[in-house]
Amino acid sequence: MMAILAGWNGDVVSPAAPAGLSAVASDQTVTLGWNANNESDLGGYKVYYGLSQRTCSHPDSNNCGYSNVIDVGNVTSYYINNLIEGQTYYFSITAYDGSGNESDFSEEKSAAITFFPWELFYQAFTGKK
Repeated sequence: MMAILAGWNGDVVSPAAPAGLSAVASDQTVTLGWNANNESDLGGYKVYYGLSQRTCSHPDSNNCGYSNVIDVGNVTSYYINNLIEGQTYYFSITAYDGSGNESDFSEEKSAAITFFPWELFYQAFTGKK
C-alpha cells in the first residue's frame, strides 16, 4: 500500500541552471545580472557567494564551499553591498521552482573588490587636504 504525501504534487524536475551571469564590482558592491529562466513554474533564484571558489555543481552538497546564500526571489539582477576591499568574491546563481526543486549552479563569476582612495580623490577634486 502506498502512502500519499499531503501537498506533494509529484514534480521532481529541477529548473535549468541560469545562464548569462555577469558580476561587476564597484566601491564595495557587486552588481549581478543573469538571463531569465523560462520554466512556467519558476519560483525564483538564489545567489551563492563567498571568498572561495565553488567545490561542486549542485547546492545539495553543503553550499559547495560558498559561505553565503540569498534567496532573491524572481528577479534577474541583484546588488550585494558591504564587501571587503582587497578581496575577490565568487558568485553563482541557482533557480528553483514552486515545488522547491533547485537547479545546478550557473557558471561561476568572480569580482575583485578594489580599494578606492576616496581621500586622494577628494583632494584632487577640491584642491583641499
